[in-house]
Amino acid sequence: MRSGDTLPQIAKTFGITANTIMIANNMTSQSVKEGQRLIILPVSGVQHTIKSGETLIGIAKTYKIGVSDILQYNSFENNSTLAVGDQVFIPSDIVPVRVVVPVTRTSSLASRREPVVAAPLLGGLSSAVSNLISTVGYFIEPITNYHKTQGLHGHNGIDLGAPVGTPIKAAAAGEVVISRMGWNGGYGNYIVIQHGNGTQTVYGHASKLMVTEGEEVSQGEVIALVGSTGESTGPHLHVEVRGGKNPF
Repeated sequence: MRSGDTLPQIAKTFGITANTIMIANNMTSQSVKEGQRLIILPVSGVQHTIKSGETLIGIAKTYKIGVSDILQYNSFENNSTLAVGDQVFIPSDIVPVRVVVPVTRTSSLASRREPVVAAPLLGGLSSAVSNLISTVGYFIEPITNYHKTQGLHGHNGIDLGAPVGTPIKAAAAGEVVISRMGWNGGYGNYIVIQHGNGTQTVYGHASKLMVTEGEEVSQGEVIALVGSTGESTGPHLHVEVRGGKNPF
């Protein structure tokens, strides 16, 4: 959080509801303070932890949505067996009555916003993108010899097609706040870098990750290799700029 930030303002910037942010961070009010770190989900919704005896039908009824809505935002099939402790993304911020324990998170990075990705890249581009800060001249292209396969979509992201194994470079210097293998809600193997100007860049669908969380990287440093992991139909890099305009 930066000085002057408000929860409604942050929610508008990321194209989600303030209630979604409150639920993800166990907040009991919209009060925030400078230096506080917030979990930002990519779409409005909540993460549900599977409990013993729960079924998809029962979960859907609890949140007043359809089973198909849950399947659309997760990687399992309708007849999949749910294991206790599994995380399921629910595309709804209507939450059943529960006890909420407030948690305070602080960070030396006052501008840091750390997203937890739990949904594939679906939905339209937030209207808030047009109001984001300019990043022209701040970033370099993360890959070379690519062809753009999809323009702005999802959360201020674009797709750049390139062969598997093409080096992915940090678009600007910063700290790696996420470096994670797996499905990750459709992003596949992905990396998130926090930059000094308050923005974050997201690099998805990599075949290999070459940096770890907490590592400082320089602009142009190779951080991953192009792949086709997660929700992907062919080798490409999905790159997002969060908090600023996407110059790519």
